[in-house]
Amino acid sequence: MLTEKFGGWAAGPAPAVTTPDATPFSGRKLLLVDKPDSTQTFFVVGNVGIKRTNPDRVFINVINTLFGGRFTSMLNSELRIKSGLTYGARSSFSERKAPGPFSISTFTRNETTEKAIDLMLDVIKRLHEKGITEEELKSAKAYIKGQFPPTIETNDQLAGTLVQFDLYGLDESEINGLYAKIDSMTLADAQRVIKQYFPLDNLVFVLIGKAEEVKKVAQKYAQKLDSKSINQPGF
Repeated sequence: MLTEKFGGWAAGPAPAVTTPDATPFSGRKLLLVDKPDSTQTFFVVGNVGIKRTNPDRVFINVINTLFGGRFTSMLNSELRIKSGLTYGARSSFSERKAPGPFSISTFTRNETTEKAIDLMLDVIKRLHEKGITEEELKSAKAYIKGQFPPTIETNDQLAGTLVQFDLYGLDESEINGLYAKIDSMTLADAQRVIKQYFPLDNLVFVLIGKAEEVKKVAQKYAQKLDSKSINQPGF
């Protein structure tokens, strides 16, 4: 059927596409989007992350699994399980042809906004100061190994994987060499990755909430603060 419908099509020249890399932000800035009827503050914090082809991508995934990539992660344990400030907190790297965002996201009641943001920043600080243990490293490695096979289980998943390989210039070593790459990671690798890819002082904050109640709190986290209404064009 595909041949019948499209077999007569002739290939033409594809236009060259260049995607410039975004420049990571230095310092701190914050955008507060006012939603007057909001009873909760939703916030995302982050900076420019990594490309899909970053050579440290497997090691970064191991650290992010521990930091904010699974239910028992550092972020979710502190903000949800131990403190009950939110229903969930997570971190992620969006890997694209150009570096995509690294982001931490969660939400909390208006009155606990400051406590939640402070706790989130404290978790990042502890990650940098204390790093991870050998036991935590083994746990993350085992978790990723266990979660990976179901992602290439169906024909649909395999087709999507192969398209990604073609798009990003990758090959079958992404699958065949994954476990060996995971196993090769050491605590020294972990500390280097934390320092290099998980921002501590250079952060961009976006808060959506009731400005009347959280603006004073927001002012504490950045040298530059912008405010907009959720009713403005673009929202």
